[in-house]
Formats: sequence, structure tokens, C-alpha cells
Amino acid sequence: MQEAVAGEVHIGHMVCELGNSVTIAQDPQQPTRFIVQMKKITYRMSPVETTTGAVRLEDAQAGAMWLQLQNKSMLMNSKLG
Repeated sequence: MQEAVAGEVHIGHMVCELGNSVTIAQDPQQPTRFIVQMKKITYRMSPVETTTGAVRLEDAQAGAMWLQLQNKSMLMNSKLG
């Protein structure tokens, strides 16, 4: 399951609104995990299966989630708001 979702994750540097950017890289130690960086914050995220087909990565400990749709991606953190 995680391998299938991991194969759909777009990796690289992405420019966001308001001059921000996010970089996503595959974790070299665990190929089904990803390192997501925005500014000085780094998350280690694992794929989560969804019923909608959207790509979802989560770092449960940090309360962060990366949601990747066909035309948009979002980085959210429930602990930081």
C-alpha cells in the first residue's frame, strides 16, 4: 500500500504563494518515507492511503500533513494552525 502511494508523490522544489517554497525528497534510509521542508522546518512523512485518490503524507508526531491533488498541493500543521 505505502509503496503504491509513494510512487505517486511529486518530489523536488515547489514554489508556493507568498514567496514560500516546499522541497520534498525521498528519505534515503526509508524509501517509502519523505522529507518535506519549508523554511527551517523539516518533517519526515509517511504515505497514507485515501479513498479519493489524493496523495497524502503525514508526520503524526508533528501534526503535519502534505496533501497533493492534481492541480494543487497543501502543507498543513494542526499543532501550529
